[in-house]
Amino acid sequence: MLHDQMQKGLKLNENYNEGTQLAATTLQMYAIYDDPDNPENDFYDLLKDGTHYDLNKNDDGFTVTFREDFLKSHENLDYNIFVSYSATLTKDAAITFTNSNVEANENKTWLTYGNDNTSNDAKTYTYTFGVPVFKYTGAKKPLAGAQFTLYGKDNVTQIELIQTDDINGVPTYRKFIKGDNNKDKVTNIKTNAKGKFNITGLDVGTYYLEETEAPKGYNRLTDRIEVTISKDVDGATFVRLLQGTSDTDVINVENNTGTLLPSTGGMGTTLIYLIGGALVLGSGFVLANKKRAKAK
Repeated sequence: MLHDQMQKGLKLNENYNEGTQLAATTLQMYAIYDDPDNPENDFYDLLKDGTHYDLNKNDDGFTVTFREDFLKSHENLDYNIFVSYSATLTKDAAITFTNSNVEANENKTWLTYGNDNTSNDAKTYTYTFGVPVFKYTGAKKPLAGAQFTLYGKDNVTQIELIQTDDINGVPTYRKFIKGDNNKDKVTNIKTNAKGKFNITGLDVGTYYLEETEAPKGYNRLTDRIEVTISKDVDGATFVRLLQGTSDTDVINVENNTGTLLPSTGGMGTTLIYLIGGALVLGSGFVLANKKRAKAK
């Protein structure tokens, strides 16, 4: 028997071939026959549920029982069986924020055979990531009520989110997924009294965070913040969070008070320069006239 066990953050997909022209099936299973002496004799069989094996799905995975007639007819053949299937990360998936709290979603597979023999486990790990954001002014004074929107790597597509349970008292928004209620969908994210929020359910890649509304009395950021999540296969630095090109554990967003000034070289500055120049010329003209009058 083949056994597969998934943690609660993973859900077995009903149709591995969804989106293709192939027949719907949960598992894609092949028996590959390899004749090293006569490669021309190599061939494969597509195994079918209910014919070659029986599939039993449960809440946390599945079991495959190979039928006796299939095993009997293949007992004198050398072959390998390849099994393909897929799973989706769910709202219960474990979230990795930084290297200090790497959280994997584990899938474990093993075989039982003969007289109570069990193979070693084979494990795979799937990750989804979270981005913590801190909004502040001055000496790290938190700012509440700032609103943001998250964009995908094209810097055009808004990422749809849903608000979930707080993490350590911080409001948390997760990427909207199939099965979520459309009425709960949001694109605007708001900081709490601590100036914080989390965004979770993200894959590796580049995102753009835009401040859509600043707290009253503060300037809104005019540029979007580039946020990049990357993952190494192994090594000390497993996951990297970058703000622009700098490594960080949290996306820091600073606001300042006051009115936005025109940009350097803009009309407002030009007018000031012109008026100042006119005053200098006028002053010189009066001085010249006074000297001329005294000479007479």
